Amino acid sequence: MKVIERFWQLDEPEKANKNLSPSEELCESHFATYMKRNQDGRFSVRLPFKQDPSLLGESKHIAINRFLALERRLDKDVILKTQYVQFMNEYADLGHMERVDINQVNPHYVIPHHGVLRPDSSTTKLRVVFDASCKTSSGLSLNDTMFTGPTIQEELFAILLRFRCPRFDFCSDIQKMYRQIIIQPEDQRYQLIVWRSNNNEPLQFYRLKTVTYETRSAPYLATTCL
Repeated sequence: MKVIERFWQLDEPEKANKNLSPSEELCESHFATYMKRNQDGRFSVRLPFKQDPSLLGESKHIAINRFLALERRLDKDVILKTQYVQFMNEYADLGHMERVDINQVNPHYVIPHHGVLRPDSSTTKLRVVFDASCKTSSGLSLNDTMFTGPTIQEELFAILLRFRCPRFDFCSDIQKMYRQIIIQPEDQRYQLIVWRSNNNEPLQFYRLKTVTYETRSAPYLATTCL
């Protein structure tokens, strides 16, 4: 009988409100306060900081050192370098990042990045990892200063049970899901990266203008917008 009652409860359109922790409530309130929709319907959000981001220390030098190490690796792997340059060029061409003068952007946080090559993948051969957990000189990282956010989606059991009910089901993937959502300009300063496609060029700094994977709040922001 309890199993049947459970089935009825899952089938009800009205869902019971989840019990949120105080930090999760603050995160939800922050999202509701600052979320905007552009004229084309695109979402723009702010990073849900739980600590003042000005507490972040110096991050530029470690990001540069890690990029130079990445560059040496790319020079030894032609396939990886080709894929990496293509990825970054697309990032810029789509308007998801743009060059900045780091001396004019303070405070800021520079995110180190590296690549993971997956030759067997049928979709994404290269996965670029943005390390927002990298500590600054103050001992804090960008991820340390942000809320994780509550889990928005239903429990997997409920999703799978509902999936069995219709006669036909459709599955799809949202292309570049995180990068469909814009980070509002005042918070883009905390998503800087260092990059150049050629060793003969000077090092350049770019700001990532969209929700960035590997940042702590990215899954929450993307799922909530969805």
